[in-house]
Amino acid sequence: YTLLTYAAKSGAGTLSLFPALHNATLTVGDTAVTLAVGAGGLSANALTWQGDGSANAWDTATSNWFFGASSTAYAEGEAVTFDDTGSASPAVQITSAAVSPGALTVNNAAKNYMIGGGAINGGGALSKAGTGALSLSSTAGYHTGPVTVNGGRITCNGSDLNLAAGATLTFNNSPGTLDGAGLLRRRGSGNKVAVTATASGSSISITELNLTDSGPNFDVANGASDSDLTVSSTVSGGGTLNKNGAGTLMLSGI
Repeated sequence: YTLLTYAAKSGAGTLSLFPALHNATLTVGDTAVTLAVGAGGLSANALTWQGDGSANAWDTATSNWFFGASSTAYAEGEAVTFDDTGSASPAVQITSAAVSPGALTVNNAAKNYMIGGGAINGGGALSKAGTGALSLSSTAGYHTGPVTVNGGRITCNGSDLNLAAGATLTFNNSPGTLDGAGLLRRRGSGNKVAVTATASGSSISITELNLTDSGPNFDVANGASDSDLTVSSTVSGGGTLNKNGAGTLMLSGI
């Protein structure tokens, strides 16, 4: 597919797909940008975790993922999904210093996932759904774009969850939990914590909520629970915490 044409190209810049697509190649030529799509077409969340039940390595060499019905290896920038079809034991190990998926979706009910080893970097979105738990145990931390909790629990086992500038931590659809011995750190201004009415009863109880740069906005809708969002973390830093919305924000044990 020809996406762009031009008379000539200059400069050292380039174009790339984000998230990367397992079955597609983008080529920036001298007079055109083309997209080649392999047999089987494209999928927004192309790779689904399979694992091997032994090392459960997340790297770029091991065929621990499904692309459709075929086993394949992960490539940097690709969107990935963990669900109840993959191996959750032992813990998933990022064997390099870091991986940078275009998006990370965890939709689990029957299995609980722990991801450790190296860090997760980049601005890809992290989405958690289902009643199961996702535990993040890398001491290198997790640097991410928007985080959405549609259900279940995200636990930071000694890990920091670092939100990119302008990113939102959203509790949506049903009550969710962010907890553990980690730190929720904002990586710049413009961050927000949002709770929808259907997620009333959500909680943040990680070790520390860091407001060093400037405080995030808490947009809390009014739902069925007495406390729509309970924050029982230690709040640090000199930033101002701003509360918006008709819902109840309970600060407990601060």
